[in-house]
Amino acid sequence: MSPPSTSFDNSSTPTYASLFPENLAHTTSSNALDASDGPLAYLSDLYQRAIKLEIMADSKAIMLAVRRPSLGDLLLDEASIHQTVSALKLVVEILAHPAQMLAGNTPLPEAIAPSGSHATLPFHLAFQQVRAVLEQKNTTLFDVHKLASYEYPNFCYQNFRQQELRAAMLSGSGLDPALQTLLLDNETAAKADFFKTAYGIAGSATEALVAISNVALFRHQTGLSEQDLYDLLAIKKTDDGKKTGFSTTVKRSEHLPAATQTDAAASHVYGASFINNASSPAIAIKGSADSASGQQLTNVSASHFDRLRKLIHLQHFLGLPFADVDTLVMSALRAEGQSNDVHFTANTLRAIGVFRYLHREFKVTARQFAALLGSLPVYSADQSAPTLDAILGAQAANSNDSSQTRLIFDDAEFNLNNEAGQATLAQMCYALNIDEQTARYFIATAWRFQQPATAKGATEKLPKRSLALFSALYRQVYLPRLLRLSPQAGAGLMSLLLNGNNDLLRQLAGTPTLLEDADQPDILDVIMAAVNLTQWARQQNIGLDLLASLLTATPDIEAQVLPAPADWLELITESADRLGKSSLTEARLASLAAAQQVALKDDKNTWLQLFNPLIDTDGWVKTVPVLQGQDRLAAINAQVSICLTGALAQRDSLDVDAYLNSPRRSMER
Repeated sequence: MSPPSTSFDNSSTPTYASLFPENLAHTTSSNALDASDGPLAYLSDLYQRAIKLEIMADSKAIMLAVRRPSLGDLLLDEASIHQTVSALKLVVEILAHPAQMLAGNTPLPEAIAPSGSHATLPFHLAFQQVRAVLEQKNTTLFDVHKLASYEYPNFCYQNFRQQELRAAMLSGSGLDPALQTLLLDNETAAKADFFKTAYGIAGSATEALVAISNVALFRHQTGLSEQDLYDLLAIKKTDDGKKTGFSTTVKRSEHLPAATQTDAAASHVYGASFINNASSPAIAIKGSADSASGQQLTNVSASHFDRLRKLIHLQHFLGLPFADVDTLVMSALRAEGQSNDVHFTANTLRAIGVFRYLHREFKVTARQFAALLGSLPVYSADQSAPTLDAILGAQAANSNDSSQTRLIFDDAEFNLNNEAGQATLAQMCYALNIDEQTARYFIATAWRFQQPATAKGATEKLPKRSLALFSALYRQVYLPRLLRLSPQAGAGLMSLLLNGNNDLLRQLAGTPTLLEDADQPDILDVIMAAVNLTQWARQQNIGLDLLASLLTATPDIEAQVLPAPADWLELITESADRLGKSSLTEARLASLAAAQQVALKDDKNTWLQLFNPLIDTDGWVKTVPVLQGQDRLAAINAQVSICLTGALAQRDSLDVDAYLNSPRRSMER
């Protein structure tokens, strides 16, 4: 009997795949977007876990919906899952979301452009983009407007005062339209809703004034730190142990007479002059931070808070210390002639534009620019010395020397020709690093515009040892140095700009002004004319001293004949006689030849023609080349031999070399 068949059917053997068939339609690859171990699954699980944790959190927790409100609405797809987003963009979006909620349907750039309740606002996005592009191109709005003007260059043909150039100065400030509007608005403070508009404080004007006078609330609404507020008010805490003690940070120059009550160092005089309307009492802080009511601002009104708001915004824009901003603004306002009820004008913004341009191109500081607009600053509100003391610093350092007298600007007259006046002159020369002749010229120029009018026939008054006079000297010296010009180029610049133009010279050497006059240039026109001329000369690669000499008219010599000194005439006459005897003319050569019984072969040549290699047409002996190893006399003899060879009459032929070397001829020579 045969054994049963042992054939084996593999298809009937149970396997995992046969027991658990896989549904390929419900599977995905490991790197697919919807993979259970992919990035999408991880992010989704992480988000759900964060939501569950928030449910268990207390009320103090900042929920994800607040921190990232748009996170739950993000679409995760193949493109977005691999997209890299910069941290800056995320931060901007996160910060913009709550702001957009407050703005409603108004686009956020439009909503924040006119807002002015915080120091960082207004923010004009389009204007900031323009500024960013110009910075990348390494240029400014001032240069763009200046070069686009049909009136450029504005420094020729007495063409200094141009509306287009002034518009370029204004645009050079870089102030966006909303900030310009805020600074020039002088009526908002009188409106009932001023505090609501400016500081976001609701209520009546009286209630809002009391509320915003609280230091903590004021700092919160403006974004100022504690030190910022102290700098704004030009005050500091005293070291007497009192929490409520404050004193001014303002210092006064030591080169002025004793202070009076009106010009003593105080916050309303310098450092915080604008916000205090240049009048006392100055804004102060009263009370203790630990008290129930907290610290309060005193001596304030709606107009004070209006000026506070403007200066805070301007300081944030310029990025300068508050004291420097106050110095810059007040110097411009004083040049405009404002003494009370100080306020911004278009001229003030134009001055800011010129300052920003000079600061960018030439590193000019606010105090240096203030000296160009008026007197040298005699106060400081920080650890540094006043500008006047810094210029006279070497003398201040030597003030302990008994032989050194401190220069005091006491407005007393001084005579440049006596000992006391020359001592004052020497101190000014030393401080400004100029020579005495230059200083005398600048003093005479400044005093010509600063001295009071005198009656006809009256004795001319002496210059005064005044701050105004010294500031005028400083402006005349500093402007060329500001432009990094050598003394020669600086003199050329002043000659080109100021020679015969008293309008420009009056601004620099007299009392500078900011004018609205359609014809008269002001100090800003003078400064920018000097800047434009200097930059143009550098672009054309021509020196200003050379340019001045080429463009200066030749004086009429016949109309200005001056008698020469007697000793000069005697020297000139004696020199002319000696030169006349040394000249070898045709007649003299012929006379010498006749005396030696020497004649020419024919009349075709003259003695000067024969000696042309040695004597020029005016009878002066030329330089005779001397060969190596040959003395000068031998070289001359050789040249004379060459010139006379074959040119003398036969009966007069002679050995030229022997004749020239003869004792008699040597004595004659």
